[in-house]
Amino acid sequence: MPKASDERQQLGETIGKDGYRLLAAVYDHDAPVGQVNLPGVEVLRQVWVQQFHIDADQQVHFRQPNNSPPSAQLIHS
Repeated sequence: MPKASDERQQLGETIGKDGYRLLAAVYDHDAPVGQVNLPGVEVLRQVWVQQFHIDADQQVHFRQPNNSPPSAQLIHS
């Protein structure tokens, strides 16, 4: 990870966008049947909901501490 906070933020948001693109492909009606039911897909979906949000302009952002699920509900590694 970059040391500068703005570079970390930018990289994190790029990773967030990539994850949302992957999820969109998995949930697309043309995606292979059963793909959406893979355990890893559900974990990715949950982690992305916990860590990122999409604003009204469809921009991906890290969630701020005041806009995050309670810690008891988070997936921890």
